Amino acid sequence: MANEDKSEYIAKRVLNFGKEKKFLKSFVTSNNHDTSASFVASLSIGTNGKPFTDGEFLKNAFINCFEHLFKDLANKKQIIERIKEMPLSARTVQRRVEDMAKNIDEQVKNNLLSCDIISIAIDESTDINSISRLAIIIRFASINCSNVNEELRVLASTNDTTKGTDIYREV
Repeated sequence: MANEDKSEYIAKRVLNFGKEKKFLKSFVTSNNHDTSASFVASLSIGTNGKPFTDGEFLKNAFINCFEHLFKDLANKKQIIERIKEMPLSARTVQRRVEDMAKNIDEQVKNNLLSCDIISIAIDESTDINSISRLAIIIRFASINCSNVNEELRVLASTNDTTKGTDIYREV
């Protein structure tokens, strides 16, 4: 390869690298907005006990309301595109809710490992269908902190009996 060919090749590669870097940066930035919005919508769906399939319904509601609320905005098309790109399929919402649940579980476990005082409360009751339910509640605190945290760790069905050994096994 001649020197001119090498320098031309390098110049093209540098130019392409710049374009790829710009594209990747814009993709990651817009995707982060979409992802964080998707987590917020999934949290709302999960918190309200709605089916995961309501994500697409929610997205359509955003778009339909947007048409009326923000009719006069200059960047209307860009906003509608962002809403349309927001991942809210049933599987995505399910995954987001599971990720948030795992994160909360990890936070509680880390808090339990770092606390100084722990107490366990156990409540056994029978529901409307005559199924025995066992709730295990953990209270924990650190000596240097005045906050006492309380978390429901387990809500289990006891199959046949509610003897002490059954409760012990669940705990």
